[in-house]
Amino acid sequence: MYRTHHHCIRLKIKYLFDRLLILLFLTVYPLTIYSATTPETPYEIIKILPHNKSLFTQGLEIKAGILYESAGHYGHSTINKINLSTGVIQQQLQLDNTLFAEGLTHLNHILILLTWKSETALLIDADTFKIIGSHTYTGEGWGICYDGESLVTSNGSNQLTFRNPNDFRITRTISIMFNNQPLGNINELECTHGLIYANVWGQDIIAIINPSSGEVVSFIDLYALYDLTARNHNEVLNGIAYSSSENAFWVTGKNWSNLYLIKLNPNDPHSQ
Repeated sequence: MYRTHHHCIRLKIKYLFDRLLILLFLTVYPLTIYSATTPETPYEIIKILPHNKSLFTQGLEIKAGILYESAGHYGHSTINKINLSTGVIQQQLQLDNTLFAEGLTHLNHILILLTWKSETALLIDADTFKIIGSHTYTGEGWGICYDGESLVTSNGSNQLTFRNPNDFRITRTISIMFNNQPLGNINELECTHGLIYANVWGQDIIAIINPSSGEVVSFIDLYALYDLTARNHNEVLNGIAYSSSENAFWVTGKNWSNLYLIKLNPNDPHSQ
């Protein structure tokens, strides 16, 4: 094990200057959710792997012990198959220059990739990396996960949309709320153990969401990872993949140099 959440908090002071850049960014994407009473799920880092720093991470997904990662930017969007023993990219699909890759999930042997403004979800064979189909939707695509019944998508607002996995038809929507206030900028998603884990764009936190009510039941504060990798203010936390074999979450960020496997506190009621 590497370091605990509580130990990492003490390290925040030494990178205060870098965090001022984040605060400038937050004038556009303000964070108003934290207070003395904010529920927080503690964690510890149990493994670190190297991460390709050229990848502007949009989505992480584990299937059959293999990590899949989508990376964005026009002209640089890719799907990547990553060896979880070494962190090395084993296979890569370069997307058309007109597409900006976003969130990623899988259903059986098919990877489902959202695109930012193309209103298209690509269906990709997980073995061959060939595009075998697509779905259309209205608006922007940000994050996506599969809860066992529905595909759940985000669009950067405080809304999550539940969709029929066969035709992408909308079945219901929920509003994400914390302390009776909407929580916007919901980004990458991971569905597991009856909860939705969501990155919040511009913040190094994960919101844990009740999918029935839309209420945020807890947060995972990952700002302490900031000192572990040098980056600019755009390179924020993004990417969540649950590993059932390790009962832990792989997390990383946009252009980060490391992947982190974090274990949530088993004594916390929101840790599964």
